[in-house]
Amino acid sequence: MQFTEYIVLCAKSLGAGMIALASV
Repeated sequence: MQFTEYIVLCAKSLGAGMIALASV
């Protein structure tokens, strides 16, 4: 996996976590 792909994956999971926290 490339470094940029890893960053995008991290950003996506972080965004999903933020949305999950906000919806609680």
